Amino acid sequence: MSLPIVLLSGELSSAIYQDVGRDILRINNEMFLSRYNLVMKSHGGDIVSALNFVDWVQSLGVKFSVKIYEAQSAAAFVAFSLADEIELHSFAEIGFHLGEIPVSINDIMPNGQLPQTMRENLSRYTNAMSNLMKKLGIDMDKFLMAELCGSGWLRLSAKECLKRGMVQRLF
Repeated sequence: MSLPIVLLSGELSSAIYQDVGRDILRINNEMFLSRYNLVMKSHGGDIVSALNFVDWVQSLGVKFSVKIYEAQSAAAFVAFSLADEIELHSFAEIGFHLGEIPVSINDIMPNGQLPQTMRENLSRYTNAMSNLMKKLGIDMDKFLMAELCGSGWLRLSAKECLKRGMVQRLF
């Protein structure tokens, strides 16, 4: 029996994560599976929803084989956080991003600070990205970390990901 496939594509929002979450629960209830194929083709999206989705999926004990066509920012975070096996399109570029939270003038409190929930969410994402960089061994490369910290982005080619052992194969 082949594993069920879930798809994350386009702009990743809380609504998309909720749809995929419902699919996972439905399949899990019908087939009692703890392993899925995840197909990723996304330039990213909402980092808070990405964090919540990853936390929720990990609490279920679900494992993923991931096939990536594109993964930037929150999409890269989700794919690499959940996967225990990754295939990457040979022309893909992975983009890890330190994250940002849109702030409007109405978000700024009278004391000039951002609300605590916004600060906590950004801190959660920063910590989760730090843990992911450790998991992938990127934290040991001072040049890659300088790029990530200096520009907020770390872009890696498919061949570089394979060479570093971040993915198991290219397609």
